[in-house]
Amino acid sequence: MDIATEIRLTSREARRAVVAGAGRSFDNSVLCAVFLVPFGALAAVTYNLVVGAITMSAGLASLWVVWRVYRYFWRARRWLIRPARVRLTDESIECREEEFDVTYRWSMFTRIESGREFWFLRMIDGSTLYLPRRAFDPGQRTEIDRFMADKTRTLPAA
Repeated sequence: MDIATEIRLTSREARRAVVAGAGRSFDNSVLCAVFLVPFGALAAVTYNLVVGAITMSAGLASLWVVWRVYRYFWRARRWLIRPARVRLTDESIECREEEFDVTYRWSMFTRIESGREFWFLRMIDGSTLYLPRRAFDPGQRTEIDRFMADKTRTLPAA
């Protein structure tokens, strides 16, 4: 495989990529906050102040996670929306931007997820590389999907 393309995310696409990349942890944090904060307040009033405080703290911690995701996006958006030339080969992914060039070997990824709009490539250090599907034509998308499915079976255990 040897596919090259130009990628430029809009600010909205970058936000959707970060939120989708956060995945279940983001969804679970919102759900925890929605249920735990009011339940903790109710428990503090009707049952036990300590139990209520602990429950509310868990809900507020969940809100902190959501805030961190949006804070990360706010800081990283300038980097996410800059144009990049991307080349996918059998050995690596090469990203060329105005100020720097980066090569990611496939062995650096611990998990590959295929979303509706993006491919999410999770790295060993916990960061995520986002590849927008719209940057590739349908034939390339099919080839990349097939390649990623094969790579998913051979990734090292995290």
